[in-house]
Amino acid sequence: MIKLFNKTYLSIAALFCAIFLLAACSSEEITPATPGGNASKVLTTFVAGAPATNDTPTTSSSRRTSMDYTTGNFFWEEGDRIFVKDDSGQWQRSSNAVDAAHAHSAAFEFKVPGTFTASNTYKIYYAGKNGTNDQVSISTAQTQTSPNTTVHIGEAGDCGIADATRRGTTNEFDFRLDHQAAVLVFQPYTTNAVLQRCTLTKIEVLAEDEVAGTYTLDPTTNGLTGNGNSKTIVLTTKGTGAYADGFLLTNTTPDRSLNGAYMVIKPGTHRLKVRFWLKDNVDNIEGTITKRFPSFNYAANTYYDLSANLKLKEYGARDYSMWDAKEPYWSGHEWDSTDPWQPTMNGESHSGQPTSSDHLRWYADAGTNKIAPKTDRFKATPNVNLMRWYAEKGNPHWDGDELWFSMGHLRKGGLWLKKKAVIAAENSTTLAAMSAAAPDGTNYDVLNTDHPYQKNSIDKSVLSASETANYFYLPAAGDYIASSPSFPAKLESVGSSGYYWTSTSVSYYSYCLQFFTNNNGTVSLKIAKISRTYGILPWPFE
Repeated sequence: MIKLFNKTYLSIAALFCAIFLLAACSSEEITPATPGGNASKVLTTFVAGAPATNDTPTTSSSRRTSMDYTTGNFFWEEGDRIFVKDDSGQWQRSSNAVDAAHAHSAAFEFKVPGTFTASNTYKIYYAGKNGTNDQVSISTAQTQTSPNTTVHIGEAGDCGIADATRRGTTNEFDFRLDHQAAVLVFQPYTTNAVLQRCTLTKIEVLAEDEVAGTYTLDPTTNGLTGNGNSKTIVLTTKGTGAYADGFLLTNTTPDRSLNGAYMVIKPGTHRLKVRFWLKDNVDNIEGTITKRFPSFNYAANTYYDLSANLKLKEYGARDYSMWDAKEPYWSGHEWDSTDPWQPTMNGESHSGQPTSSDHLRWYADAGTNKIAPKTDRFKATPNVNLMRWYAEKGNPHWDGDELWFSMGHLRKGGLWLKKKAVIAAENSTTLAAMSAAAPDGTNYDVLNTDHPYQKNSIDKSVLSASETANYFYLPAAGDYIASSPSFPAKLESVGSSGYYWTSTSVSYYSYCLQFFTNNNGTVSLKIAKISRTYGILPWPFE
């Protein structure tokens, strides 16, 4: 829906825009539609309002700290003040602030000390609750304590500037405030039953340029100037009572009454990555679902709907296998089968693991001889050379917060790697050449001796929106291992480690890519041989 309000009657020209989903992966890119749109000794009265239809100044209808989404009207809230430069060039702050009796009011008269006789017009500055004079602070840490309320946007950085005009020969001036911040209106929803038991605890916006910090209200352009100092804003969506754990996410379509969340940002063209933080008290886990927004011009005096369908990608349950086994590790007895054996949580075990007499679930065995995989699943996995390219040139990034789903449970943690086409382009090579030799020029795929590679202290910084488009995600799906044939197989390391088969065998073993968290909190990655009896993932990498 698009609405445009007449600035003759409202101080903000508020247009709505809808944001639509393009994809359903864990880091989706969403494309915005075209956007649209609001008073000393002797005290001077500055009346915040809008002229009536005949343009004769009347009782004000001020627009400020809080906002009505449907009408586009803004209202003054308790504590609001204005700033004006007097005839001597000195800054004057209104001696009165909006009081409790006038909170959420559409009209207020500000009393300002100083002399205002030299002109019939003066610039009015509203710098938000945390600003002074013409200095505005768009906060990097914003808080909204209940759904679909905007009383916090003054503290978050809402601001404005106006020309005040004298009423005839009186010491009273009228003005209408033009807002100079942009407002994002988040409206998440989901059809996933697991996510519907979660609450929304915060929304984190990561931009590729600055969107928060200190700015100046410029009297010439009537806009914001300055460079700010932050590319990140976090909006906490918690309050008290029903909202102590966050906003509900039980809606299957956008519903502001359940979780509508408002964030103030600096206007401008921004490419955004948005991380929705969710808390699941059943699995006692808090993490993120990420959406990406392409470069888009977020105009001042405008608010934008960011509707987001939150989805989870399911991983792993039917993929765990011994090396080149014809069937998965728990084939026929998966966690959701009629006769489930498969452990689903770390530390759980079951004695139904594959044995050498089970030719379908058992690994391919050729003694010390080097062999190639015969099953399609394992033929599609990267060989050790290509896996070295991923590890050495794929700029791995650990993400301990991105949520995913496996075997009925919410999980988090995994590794981002550059896609092989990106690696090839950046290193002036081809996919065929990458499979034929590792970055050092050696063809490890034909050697029958172990040549491990290890990279310690993997980067843990969050990828930007444009960077994420060049990467794919590997969940820390853990592994199944039996310490001996007589011991039951145990699920280990889900959320902290990942293991991925290659198509390359070496003596009794086969290579795999491993990443794991260390006791000191760092994350390591290595490519090395492991026993073919492990139940881990054979995946074709992107």
